[in-house]
Amino acid sequence: MVIKKDSLIHRNEEAVEFLGHEIILQEYKEKHNVLPKAIRATKQHKKKVIARFLVVEKRLSRAKINHYRANVLKEVAKICHIFQLNAKKKNDVLISNIIAIKTVCEKMMKTLGISEIEEFVEKLLATNQTQGADKKQINPALDR
Repeated sequence: MVIKKDSLIHRNEEAVEFLGHEIILQEYKEKHNVLPKAIRATKQHKKKVIARFLVVEKRLSRAKINHYRANVLKEVAKICHIFQLNAKKKNDVLISNIIAIKTVCEKMMKTLGISEIEEFVEKLLATNQTQGADKKQINPALDR
């Protein structure tokens, strides 16, 4: 089709010739909003959101570490008071052994279903007593 002086063309028609060139008009396309605004905003500002989450996570983890550190220091102070120890470098191994023994005992009590520490210690000490200690030890090699 050749464009003459006053001819109008529709954009969906085929190519037209104008000054020796073929011209094709683009089709009109509507832009559909398929994603909600919140999702689009999150996608657009992904780096900001991730950075914000990392800062919050770092702050929360730091607070949790400080909480654990304070609990350990309270436990050490309590053990030092009960056993009359100084919380100095030379007593570090002793204090950490006491904490380890306490933790192991608590886990064993939970596994065995014992609720009272006195009952656990009583049963534990009963394992040290030899049964039949009043009986004379018989050595088969000597009694032939």
